[in-house]
Amino acid sequence: MFAVLKKAKTGFRTKAGQNNSFNTFLRAVGISLLCFLPCFRQDKGGREKPKVVIQHSLALTLAQLSIHFLPAIASVLVIYLNLATLYLGRTLPGPILNTDITNALLQICAKIHELLIVASLATIVFTFIRNELTFYDGLPLGFLCSGFMFNNICRNIGYFWSSEFWGAATSQLSLRAKISMITVLVVAGLIAATAGPSAAVLLIPRLQDWNGGGSLFYLRGSASDLFPDILIASNLTTAPVCSGPNAINYGMCPSGSFLPLSAYISSLRVIKNQANIGPPPKRISGLFGGIGIDIASVTPLIPQSHLVGGLRGIACQTAAIAPYLPVLMYQNRLWDDFAKVAGNISWNSNQPFSSSNEYAYDFGRYPRTSTKLPVVRSACSIAQNISSGIFNISFPVMPIYNCWDETQSLFVVDLNNTPSNNIRVTWTTLPAQFGSTSTGMIFEAPWVNNQSSRVVIGCSFDARWATGGVDASEGSRIDLGPFDQWKERSQLNTVFRPPNTGSWAPITLDKTWLQLLTPYSTSMAQKINSNLSTLEILLSNYSAIVDGELTKSDDQTHHWNQVAFGSSNRTLLLEWVTALLLVDGISRHYTSQQLNMTGSISDWDLLDYNLRPDWDSQLLASGDALKLPPPEIGNFTTFLTIISILGLSYQAQNITDYLAISVLLAHIFLALGHTLYLLWHRKSSVAWDSIPEMLVLAHNSRPLGFALKNTSAGIRSIETFRRIGMVR
Repeated sequence: MFAVLKKAKTGFRTKAGQNNSFNTFLRAVGISLLCFLPCFRQDKGGREKPKVVIQHSLALTLAQLSIHFLPAIASVLVIYLNLATLYLGRTLPGPILNTDITNALLQICAKIHELLIVASLATIVFTFIRNELTFYDGLPLGFLCSGFMFNNICRNIGYFWSSEFWGAATSQLSLRAKISMITVLVVAGLIAATAGPSAAVLLIPRLQDWNGGGSLFYLRGSASDLFPDILIASNLTTAPVCSGPNAINYGMCPSGSFLPLSAYISSLRVIKNQANIGPPPKRISGLFGGIGIDIASVTPLIPQSHLVGGLRGIACQTAAIAPYLPVLMYQNRLWDDFAKVAGNISWNSNQPFSSSNEYAYDFGRYPRTSTKLPVVRSACSIAQNISSGIFNISFPVMPIYNCWDETQSLFVVDLNNTPSNNIRVTWTTLPAQFGSTSTGMIFEAPWVNNQSSRVVIGCSFDARWATGGVDASEGSRIDLGPFDQWKERSQLNTVFRPPNTGSWAPITLDKTWLQLLTPYSTSMAQKINSNLSTLEILLSNYSAIVDGELTKSDDQTHHWNQVAFGSSNRTLLLEWVTALLLVDGISRHYTSQQLNMTGSISDWDLLDYNLRPDWDSQLLASGDALKLPPPEIGNFTTFLTIISILGLSYQAQNITDYLAISVLLAHIFLALGHTLYLLWHRKSSVAWDSIPEMLVLAHNSRPLGFALKNTSAGIRSIETFRRIGMVR
């Protein structure tokens, strides 16, 4: 193939040259039809005039490079918008209030952005093709039309493993030319294929969580005070109140959940065996879904909490998790103050693109505070028929990093062998042979009619401080062990899955603290005229763990342990109730130390919740809205609450966002490299950038019959695509 190569004179500034530069610009941006208007038309006589293939002209070079400017600028703006972030609220800005229509318009803009990027890439590819054809050793036939095929990778994806591509790639072309051409084609093809989705991902706002603000706050006491290894009554400043008859009416006491738990248990009554049953104690229930329970507040200043747990069934153990109430108290106060600030933000015309302008409009908001959380797993043995004078009871063994799977017998001196017609619960300490246990418990059903024996259950409890956070009103775990460590069944719902790194600190429950958790002589006990503890009242008066079917049975132990479909699973009910009671009691630890309990209960307030003068701006900036506690209080622990807003926003958050940014950046750098190359060499050309022009070039070239023999009706040999052509 042959064509004319002519060098333009340096400093070409004639009117025709100016028109030529403008026409080059119109062709570069894809609106070459305007070139045929009378004011821009160069073929005055209607005939083609001789043309220059390569020209050394800065004006023509800039005109040719103009195709890069618009997509690159658009990419920079979109990337900046997502990295700098912008919150939009519930609706998209603009004159059209319909979000669907605005989204459709943004999708059209993303498509236009994609087309501009593809056109920019095509310019780069054609530059490589022209340079190789005119200045170097030419190109194989398989590469001649690559400028028209690389950008159709989604539609004509076969090009990159077609005979055209691989014929050219395996030709006798120089290694330099081969590597550069293949690299440009592959990179341009990948960018062209992903530019559209990338532009759409970044240009269309997503419904996602937005960091709306937050603040530091301070709890009195060191970390070891707030999250101790041993819970003991002497550490509570309100121990006299919490051991009194009205303890269940105070939310800062361990027994403060008695009233809401009694309402829940009375509605639950029983837990029945479902279809997935097996021999106790491994799988005695088919219940496997997570369960959430709201624990209403009995004290105005202490908020409602939400306990989350799961039952032993398909999961390997019964467990429950609770939010840490002292953290929840301060978090809720900050949340309320944030709502006031967000609702009172006025539109700032000087900052129309400020995210805080839209904080009052959202699809929901929630706070989160990183802290340690109480988590408890409970395990109870099968029912045992224990006669008077027998002190050996089986308790589950709790491996520190595994689900429990076996029981061992223990001689228990705490066992009360005095016959009773009531349920009796006794706390006991379990030795090290029972694994990771915080405490043990002996449950005794009412003695049989002849007072010879009763059903006895041995329970083991493992309580720990887990690394996690308080989300809204519930605890959320973040530091979990692998599933295979806790058996396959635990994938479904166990909330107790510590990693074997020691990050979950064990808790020992002292008997004095357990007495505050389940006190006797309460107002409720006096009301029902009994001397039962709160736990015994929950089990006997509000649950059906002991009912007529059990007491009338000739073999109460066998009746208790039966696993028939639809039968009452009393062991599982006992595990669930005690797990909820323990985890809620632990969550109330050190609550009273954070309260100013001067005056009546309605006058109580949080200690050290003193707002700074600029607290509102600090709260929106996730700064320090509260003053530091005074030095005389001693130790305090700092926490950070982050308030998230759910709404439409621009922000790079997910891996897909960053992948989209990388695609647009790849195009920007490729276009920048092409721009610097052309500006340095100032070699501009718009020849052969369309299929008709390429056909005309081939038609006007001197034919080489031996090279392309027998190809007029099609090309079937890969050798043909290896034939190298050049322009001279």
